[in-house]
Amino acid sequence: MTAGHAGRLVRTLTPAQRAAIVAGAVALAVVGWLAWGLFRDSALVQVRHVKVEGVSGRDAAQIRKALEESGRGMTTLHLRTDELRRSVSPYASVRSLSVSTSFPSTLRVTVDQRDAVAVLVSGKRRLAVAADGTVLAGEATDKLPALPVGPVPTDGRLTGKARTLAMVLGGAAPGVRALFDRIWQAPDGVRIALLTGPVIRFGSPDRLRAKWAAATRLLAARATVGAKTIDVRLPERPAAQFTDPAETTDLGSAPTTTTTEATNPQP
Repeated sequence: MTAGHAGRLVRTLTPAQRAAIVAGAVALAVVGWLAWGLFRDSALVQVRHVKVEGVSGRDAAQIRKALEESGRGMTTLHLRTDELRRSVSPYASVRSLSVSTSFPSTLRVTVDQRDAVAVLVSGKRRLAVAADGTVLAGEATDKLPALPVGPVPTDGRLTGKARTLAMVLGGAAPGVRALFDRIWQAPDGVRIALLTGPVIRFGSPDRLRAKWAAATRLLAARATVGAKTIDVRLPERPAAQFTDPAETTDLGSAPTTTTTEATNPQP
C-alpha cells in the first residue's frame, strides 16, 4: 500500500476507529515493554560466569570475590555498573572498571588498578602510595622508594609537594623504579637516590617522559659507572658527574650529594 492510499484510508476512518487504533498501538507498546522487562531480568539471561581481569596485589582475591558476588545478582541484559563500583569502593587500588557481557550468561570486568610507586614514611608508619597520590593501605611496601612525609593525610590522598613527587615516580618504568632508595625535593628540584649508584638530579616535575627516557639511557650506559650524579634537568643534554666538590643540598630528609658539570657520556 502506498503512502497516498494509506492517507486516504485514514481519512475514511471514523474518530472512534482512529481512537481504537491508537489505543491498540499503545497497548501493544506497553505489552512489548513489559515483555522486554520480564525477559531482561529473567533467569534465562542471569549472569552465571564472572571473569575478572587486570587485578593484582594483596587485595586481588577480595576484589575478585566482591565483583563476582555483585555480578551474579544481575543479568547480561540489565547490568548495574554502579553496584559493581560500590562493591569495590573499599579498595583504593581500584581506579575504574570496564564492563562487557557475552550473551546469555557471561560478565567480563576489567579492573583499571592503581600501582604503588612509593612508600610513605611517616614516623614508624609505612604506607604504599600510587602515582596520583592515593594512599594504598594494606599494599606491600617492599621494593618501593621512600617518600618522607609528615602526618599521613586522613582522607587518604597526598597533596602539594608529596603528591608531585609521587607523580614523578609514576613516570618511571617499574623495573627502573625498583632501583630507587628515596625521592625528595632539593633546592634545585626533585632528586632521587638509587639503592646503589648515583643520585638523579631530576629538576622540575615536568617533561616526565623525556627525562625518564634520558635517565634510563644513562643508568644503562657503561660510561656512567661510578658517577656521583646523573643530571636530566635538560633531557636533551643529560650528563653524568664524577667529581666530588662537597655540595650539600639536604632539606632535612635528603642525603648529602655532590656534583660538578661533565660532558654527556655515550652509551
